[in-house]
Amino acid sequence: MVGFPVLWIAMAICALVYFRHSLSYSLIFIVCAIIPFILSGQVDYFSVGSVLLLLPICAVQNRYKSFSLTYEVCIIISLCVILALHLLVPDLQSWWIGQYMKTEEVLLKDGVFTKLQVQEIIKVLASVSTGLTALSMSINLFLVNFIATYIDALSKKQYGLFKEFMMMKMGLLSPILTVFLAVSLFYTPGWVVDLTAYVIGIMITYGFIVSLGVVWRFFKARAWVIISLFLFIFLLMTTNIFKLLMLLIAVTDYVAQWRTIFDSKDQPGQ
Repeated sequence: MVGFPVLWIAMAICALVYFRHSLSYSLIFIVCAIIPFILSGQVDYFSVGSVLLLLPICAVQNRYKSFSLTYEVCIIISLCVILALHLLVPDLQSWWIGQYMKTEEVLLKDGVFTKLQVQEIIKVLASVSTGLTALSMSINLFLVNFIATYIDALSKKQYGLFKEFMMMKMGLLSPILTVFLAVSLFYTPGWVVDLTAYVIGIMITYGFIVSLGVVWRFFKARAWVIISLFLFIFLLMTTNIFKLLMLLIAVTDYVAQWRTIFDSKDQPGQ
């Protein structure tokens, strides 16, 4: 299997080739990126799907020059993928449980968990694995698109993309996802659980971006954004309270306009 860093680099190169040259050149690079998965004899559907979806995402960015729109397109595509998978494979949770059988053996060997506890853990993981996989795919596609766009712009001496990224804003899709989260509290079908896991993850990611934008507008220095980036990542990995805070920021940003709260400092007479 091709390692994740190799895949990520290959996707970044494909995206950059698309922005710098043409569709035909990028298609050649995409075929070259997929060949290792075919030759390995074990098709990684997540990796192949990420590579194939890269061009549509880059095409949206190239056409509309909007990170906000590209982010929303990533979300819509991922939601459609989750729904399609549940339609094609009605018992998707059982498939995931089968994938986690090796994990069950490892956990039982450690002796930390009982068999019943391990089965419950695997059942919970299986219920959200499609959503979390789609979340990872969305974030990868968006970041690869951003990095390729940024490098291409710098090579052409075009500046201002960093500001656009810090100020990117979800439109009507944000309150729609918020309403879905509220409604999902009353429904528990498998596809709803997967969609809920995805929506929570993607909204936390958006709250993360909004928070970095607030830091950038307040300090007006990229150094503070970089420091905050590592601090926020650490907090996301270590505390659930910070995750809830990011989710709250995301669902309220459509109304609150968090990145404009310091604008009055720049206005004359304030």
